[in-house]
Amino acid sequence: MHYLGIDVSKATLDVSDASGDSRLSSANSRAGVRKLIKWAQDKHEDKLQFVIEPTSTYHHVLLDELSNSDIAFTVINPARTKAYSNSLGKRAKTDRVDAQLLASLGQTQQIAPSHQPERSQEQIKSLRRHRESIEQQIRSLRNQIGSVTCSPWADPEVLRSLRSTIRHLEKQTVSADRRLEQLIDEDETYSTTSSLLQTIPGIGPKTAQLLISEMPPAWQCSTSRAWVAFAGVCPQPFQSGTSSYSRLSRMGSRRVRSGMYIAAVVSIKSNPAIAELVARLKERGKSGKLVVMAAMNKLIRICYGVIKSRRPFDPTLNVAPRNT
Repeated sequence: MHYLGIDVSKATLDVSDASGDSRLSSANSRAGVRKLIKWAQDKHEDKLQFVIEPTSTYHHVLLDELSNSDIAFTVINPARTKAYSNSLGKRAKTDRVDAQLLASLGQTQQIAPSHQPERSQEQIKSLRRHRESIEQQIRSLRNQIGSVTCSPWADPEVLRSLRSTIRHLEKQTVSADRRLEQLIDEDETYSTTSSLLQTIPGIGPKTAQLLISEMPPAWQCSTSRAWVAFAGVCPQPFQSGTSSYSRLSRMGSRRVRSGMYIAAVVSIKSNPAIAELVARLKERGKSGKLVVMAAMNKLIRICYGVIKSRRPFDPTLNVAPRNT
């Protein structure tokens, strides 16, 4: 396997092998990516795998073309790249250096290729994030209304404009919700997944959309532990001398953690499997955020099990018997 690293920016793609002897800079466009692929295939006769650090949406065309060409690639977590760079004592940071670093990381650690992106999931993700952005704008505008109404010098036109903008954005959220439902309904796999997830107490339509769009498909993960790790809600142990404790790992999806926090709080009262776990933790003197984090961990594992088994939630399979 020959590893090539690609540093992605809005305008350009810089590719390099681990030695830095084989380099190319290309435009970040369909034509530029195809040129890059042809160059790599002509230059290197053995099997190729690209290592790519995601940059907003600027790497999407690259992934699409690599998938169409059936070329292996790994989308690497930027935190992993940074840790590897620090371990080598790298000081310089340029596009070429970053591309060479990615290739070196792939070569030395023999990293596994990523799954090819699923178009329907990416569409759902794009629309759900757009709706999330609209909701943030609405909250910001409502806060502005609160501050404007406190001022005796505020012109009435300011309030009229703010309220008009909010009404327009609220219509956009309704439109986005309808389109999201349509996209999920049109895909049999995701439609079934959404229905199964909503059989779990604490999981509603919006949380189901979050898991469908932001989490890797459960059938691509061999264990629930991998799913939990991707969400960043697994315990991270620390030990030094006589000091030993654990805290929540935050190396996963911030969006999933944020959305699942509310779902976990709801499920503590409505989901018997989560309620049983919380009762056991409280008996051991645990409380506060630690209990909610454990509930999040359990809830995500239940979601994984329901999707993987393709069976509705059964509380009798998730509640351990209590000694009487």
